[in-house]
Amino acid sequence: MRIWFAGIGILTLILLIPFTILYALEETEDLLRQLQSEDPDAREEAIEILGQSQDPGLIEPLVNLLLKHKNAEVRSAAAVILFRMGNEKAREAFASALKDPDINVQLVASGALYKFGDPKALDLLATALKDPSQEVRFSAVAILADIGDAKSLELLKFALQDPNQDIRDLAQEALQELTSNLLQVVTTDNAPVIDGISDDPAWAQAGQLQVATEIKTHEGPTVTLQALRKEAKMYLLASWLDPSQTPSVHHKPWVYNGTHWEISKQEEDRLSLIFPITSIPSFSDRGCEAFCHKAGLLHTGASGELADLWIWRAARSNPVGQADDWSLDSEQNPELGGRKPDVMEVAKIKIDGVEVNRQGYTANVQKQENRPLFVSVNDKKPDEVEILLTGQVAPFNPNKKYERGDYIPGYLVAPFTGSRGDIQAKGTYKEGRWILELSRALDTGHPDDVRFEEGKDYFFSLELFDGKERASAKGVYRLRF
Repeated sequence: MRIWFAGIGILTLILLIPFTILYALEETEDLLRQLQSEDPDAREEAIEILGQSQDPGLIEPLVNLLLKHKNAEVRSAAAVILFRMGNEKAREAFASALKDPDINVQLVASGALYKFGDPKALDLLATALKDPSQEVRFSAVAILADIGDAKSLELLKFALQDPNQDIRDLAQEALQELTSNLLQVVTTDNAPVIDGISDDPAWAQAGQLQVATEIKTHEGPTVTLQALRKEAKMYLLASWLDPSQTPSVHHKPWVYNGTHWEISKQEEDRLSLIFPITSIPSFSDRGCEAFCHKAGLLHTGASGELADLWIWRAARSNPVGQADDWSLDSEQNPELGGRKPDVMEVAKIKIDGVEVNRQGYTANVQKQENRPLFVSVNDKKPDEVEILLTGQVAPFNPNKKYERGDYIPGYLVAPFTGSRGDIQAKGTYKEGRWILELSRALDTGHPDDVRFEEGKDYFFSLELFDGKERASAKGVYRLRF
């Protein structure tokens, strides 16, 4: 749910359906000038466009407008854009804006500071719900709707008793939208077995959340999620209809074309979940869109922002009963962006003179001769071997006769250790549907993992990969403990 302000003498808060507007960088200065226009329609257009941006170069000029412009309408507009951007660099400016003479600027600043992690900042919004001014109460409700955590929901319930019908309707609409995106963690005495089979009685206790996804221009599969907790561990169940109706359980395997071996472009099925670790205020509005995707690379928008990235891989983690635990920061590495595997001490072992990783996965590639390094130690045909477990392989024999279409797995796999091995996971494929169970400690003790606590909400986003085809969750969701 999005808010923005048009005018402040008669403050109007509009719930804005998110959309993407692309604009050239050279237009930024024109938009900033337009933001200061006397024409309210021009200001509204500038808010719409700039409010979609994550350009850090906008922070300084917007902060200057927030703190120094004589027109309260312009200060309010700048506050809303900075609120949406959610960049930590604006924190100090929002603290100063709490003293702004205009109550509407104060309310936006309060909401921003709360999203930055200041629990006391919510007090001003709670007080505003009792203000004699309908405009102030309406503003407070819209900001609370944008925040959307458990404490905000309680205040929105209070607003259902407001004497003004428009305010009651706004609070009701916000509550309906926010609760539809909520996954409640249910406490159980009987933990499910993580085996990819959803027949454990404990799952019958848990409610379901339907997560709609989209693939570029069309609908993707709907993911059904359930969540449980027993003592210090949490459990997730995810299931979805596979769009291709063919499980992709190989990742870039070797395929024999009749004369030589080639690496296939086939990719494994995957599911990924992203949870902010530090405050990433724009995540609650944008989800994965809060992260930059330049050249397809993922990273957070500001220094100090950190997220936990769980990746279940059908070929490279599922065979060893795990998901791959990574983190995401603001680094812009040319290959991985801000994505980093969690800490894992990797020991090397030699198999027939070749060094491979004892933990995690290793590419099965002999680069000099462009062929596989290893085959299964079993006597099966190559294309009957689904995985190569490190320690259960034999050297590839280039002189052996192979048939066209034979394939050899592209990776050796072994369990992850350390922080990278925190997530237990197992997926099974049945009748065109993946069923995936995951489990992790609420607090791993590792700084690169999100810590789950009782009574708190955790925003998350989700992506599916059907081989190469990516399906992203349409909205942002909340996990409540």
